[in-house]
Amino acid sequence: MDAYINAIGGRDKVSQVKTTLATADVTIEGMPFSPKAVIKAMAPNKTSMEMMIEGMGTVMKSKFDGQSGYQEQQGRKIPMSEKEINAQKARKALFPELNYDSAELVLDSKTTIEGLDVYKVKVTRGEDTSIRYYSVETGFLVRTEKTQETQGQTINIVEDLAGYSPVNGVQFPYKVIRTAGPQKMILKINNVKVNEGVTDADFN
Repeated sequence: MDAYINAIGGRDKVSQVKTTLATADVTIEGMPFSPKAVIKAMAPNKTSMEMMIEGMGTVMKSKFDGQSGYQEQQGRKIPMSEKEINAQKARKALFPELNYDSAELVLDSKTTIEGLDVYKVKVTRGEDTSIRYYSVETGFLVRTEKTQETQGQTINIVEDLAGYSPVNGVQFPYKVIRTAGPQKMILKINNVKVNEGVTDADFN
């Protein structure tokens, strides 16, 4: 974990990140349109993502305000399940590596992802278990894996992270590929702002 924190800027600088605001171009496999996304986060665990399509306005929202959350699509609002809420509440920082307990971590193996040597780390927090892959060479987080229950179905969610670039001395990934079950979504990050442009009201 220390190697990752050092790789993205060091504990002091990373700890100073209290909010992030990112804008992205989104490609969803099989969809004829390309939404824009606005992604916000506030320490320790508040999150917001909104997707907009030109001429249609906001088509998807996903919010967590620290106590509860929901996803809204095509006018239909689905509250977070108790398990999802507990998993979000278990996050203690925007960069969870800042305060993982050694008892929560297991170094599973050294493996490869598309030719890249990585450390595979299993993280268990309460009922929530996930896998995180860190580059042996750079220390960067390059993939996360977790399972999630959605409307009675269990799906595997994989996020591939690449294109790291510094903002205020902290490295952020500028390309995220999110695969949830059969659906693949590619986010090309255009801009990241740190500690500006985000308020509590953004997570309602």
